[in-house]
Amino acid sequence: MPFTNIILYNLETKEMPKGTVSDSDGNYNFTKLKSGNYRIEISTLGFETKKIKAFELKGNKVFNASLKEKSTSLNEVVIKSKRPVIKQTAEKLIVDLEKSEMTNTNLQDVMRKIPGVLVTNNGISIAGNGGVRILINGKTTEYMDVETLLRDFPADNIAKVEVIEQPGAEYEASVRCNCKHHP
Repeated sequence: MPFTNIILYNLETKEMPKGTVSDSDGNYNFTKLKSGNYRIEISTLGFETKKIKAFELKGNKVFNASLKEKSTSLNEVVIKSKRPVIKQTAEKLIVDLEKSEMTNTNLQDVMRKIPGVLVTNNGISIAGNGGVRILINGKTTEYMDVETLLRDFPADNIAKVEVIEQPGAEYEASVRCNCKHHP
């Protein structure tokens, strides 16, 4: 194996062990060694360390070794995620944030993560259609500047956002804000 660590221990002296790294073909060598008793350890990330038993060195010696992959078994992997529930109707998009982890952001960050919603300096558009109205927790936001609303309104005060694409008479003067604090 290429780039594997090979450590040579002299069993007769208290010298520091000698080390080398195998080349790109997996070959390694130690030079200018004195006769004596040695042992070798071969290791690399992701494989079990191979220990070659003690041997006596009196001349050149070649050791070939195979490494076994180290495997780790997991008992269980649990992946949990909370995301907003998004409902699309013919006239509006409803985003339920109550069970979402997006509440540590502002309204602009929330709206940017909703599929099909484009947030620009000029406001919000759904599928390229501008002139939308926003209701937060069922209440209108029409009295507010959209850019300021998006930037400054904290998402942790929002239970539900409704984005109305083509507001009819029932939504006149309304961009609703459905906050946890304002039912």
